Amino acid sequence: MTTKARRAIGHDVEPPMPHNLQAERSVLGAVLLDEAALIPAMQRLAPEDFFLSQHLHIFGHMIDLRQKNVAIDTVTLMEQLQSAGDLEASGGAAYLSTLADGLPRATNVDHYAAIVKNASARRRLIYAAQDAQEQVFAGREISDIVGSLRKRLSETELAGPSTALQSYTPAELAALVSGPIEHVAYPIALRGMLSVLDGAAKASGKTTLVLHAIRAVLRGEMFLNRPTKRVNVLLVSEENKRTLSLALGRVDLSSETSGLHTLPRESWAGIGWPVLAERLERKCTELNIGWLITDTFFAVCALAGDQENEAGTVDQAIAPLRNIAGKLDIPVTLTRHERKSGGEIGQSGRGSSALTGACDVILQLRRMSTNYRPEMRQLEITGRIDPDKLTIELSLGRYISHEHADARSSTGEELEILTATIQADPTRSIRELANLTGINKNRVTKLAARTGWQKPKGKGKPWTQSKT
Repeated sequence: MTTKARRAIGHDVEPPMPHNLQAERSVLGAVLLDEAALIPAMQRLAPEDFFLSQHLHIFGHMIDLRQKNVAIDTVTLMEQLQSAGDLEASGGAAYLSTLADGLPRATNVDHYAAIVKNASARRRLIYAAQDAQEQVFAGREISDIVGSLRKRLSETELAGPSTALQSYTPAELAALVSGPIEHVAYPIALRGMLSVLDGAAKASGKTTLVLHAIRAVLRGEMFLNRPTKRVNVLLVSEENKRTLSLALGRVDLSSETSGLHTLPRESWAGIGWPVLAERLERKCTELNIGWLITDTFFAVCALAGDQENEAGTVDQAIAPLRNIAGKLDIPVTLTRHERKSGGEIGQSGRGSSALTGACDVILQLRRMSTNYRPEMRQLEITGRIDPDKLTIELSLGRYISHEHADARSSTGEELEILTATIQADPTRSIRELANLTGINKNRVTKLAARTGWQKPKGKGKPWTQSKT
C-alpha cells in the first residue's frame, strides 16, 4: 500500500521494516550448537545484515572469536561480550542462554541465513528508494538521482561478505565435508557434486531413470539395489505441463503432494539463463531442496545449434550450477542427448567437452541389444568416483542392478541390501526380493534366515524378524 493510499484511509503509520527475528535467532543458536555453522553463515551474512541490534553485536563477536581461534560457545561468547562492554546491549546472559532453545542438533544454518539476508536486502532497497524520493523533492538533477540510485542498488546486490574471498584451513575443510561421499541416489545424485547423464534422445530412457530415482528418494526406497536418502527434489523440465504430468503419472508420482517440486517449460520459458540460474538457487534455498535436476540441460539454459559447441558459452552456462552444488552442498544432475554418432563415455554427449570437464560424475545410459528383455540398459559411470559399468533393468516397476557376483564387495553388502529392501515393504515375496536386489531366490532365503527374517505362509503376509 502506498503512502498516499494509507493517508486516504486514515492510516499514517509506516509498515515495519522487513525482518525475521526467529531466523536471526536460529543462525546464532546454530553457531552456539556447532561452531562450524559459523563458516556458511559468514559466507552469506555480515553483522549489519541483522535487524535486531543485539543480534548484530552477538554475530560480530562470534566472528571476533573465530579470528582469535577461540572455541565458540555460550561461556566464551559471554566473556567476549562482557570484556567488550556489550553484554547488556546483546540482551544479557539470560538471553544468550536461550538462543539455541528448540533447535535440532543438526540445523540448516544456510537456510536461516538466506532468510536473514533476504530481509536485509529488502531493507536496503527501501532505504535506497527513500533517499531517491528525498532527492527528487529536493530538486536534484534526474541524472544525479538515477546515478546515485544505481550505485545504491549495486551495493545492495553485492553487499555483505559474499564479495569477499572465504578461505579455510585444512581442519575447517575437513569439518565441513567430514565423512564419506553421500549418495542421495547412487550413482546419479551425489551430495555436493555435479553429474551429467548422457543418452540417446527418446530411446535410452534418461528421463524415466531419473523419475524412478526421484520416486525412490521421496519414498525412501532402494534404487539400483542401494539405499537412498530422503530429500526434497526440484525438477526443471523441458516438458510442458501436460507432458510432464503424463511422465510423472507413468512412474506413479502424480499423487505426490510434498517433497517434489517441478518447473515445467511454462514456468521458465523466456527467462534468460543467468537470471533463471539465480532464481533456481533462491528456490532451492526457499524449499530446502536436497537435489536439483535439469532435464535436459541445453534446453533449459536455452543453448542451441552452434552455441552448444562453443566451449566458453557452455562453460559460462554450467558455472551457476556448479556453484549451487558447492554452495548449497546438494547434488545437481543434468541430462544431455547423445550425438547421433555416439562414442565413448564422456565423449558421446552433444555439445562442447567443456560440459563434461565441468561435471564431477559422468554417466552414459544405453539400450542393450537384447530382444527378450527390452527394459535392459547399460549404465556406465566415471569421474570423481570409482568407474563402474552396471547392467540395469526396469522390473516390477523399479530399476534394479544386475551386478555380477564377483562385483559384490562382501556377503555383508548383500545382507544390507536385502534387509533394507524387506524393511521398505515387508509384504514382498521372495521372487520380488530377488528381482529387486539381483540376488537369486535360493540365496535370498538363506540370507534372510541368517539375519532372522521369516516369511509366514500366505500371500501378502509380512516378513517378521526374530532375534538371532
